[in-house]
Amino acid sequence: MKAKKVRISVRIDPETKKGAERVFKKLGLSTSQAITLFYQQVVTQHGLPFLTLTPDDFITEIREDGEDQSDMKTFDTIEELLEDLNSDD
Repeated sequence: MKAKKVRISVRIDPETKKGAERVFKKLGLSTSQAITLFYQQVVTQHGLPFLTLTPDDFITEIREDGEDQSDMKTFDTIEELLEDLNSDD
């Protein structure tokens, strides 16, 4: 027995829709096929098929990445920063 199909209706910004459809076309996918693929990946991965970060998660990652600041340079003025950037060191 073949599975029934359902219709999904969503509201999306027109520019986002156009941009996504250009990408789908390059990939040889219809919008319907792309959305179906997305849904299948959500089911397979039991979540979104891409990394998502809340602002708090993002800040935490930045802090963890920047914990070792022993080699980090600091500057008191923009001029000092520009001088350092232009130096041959």
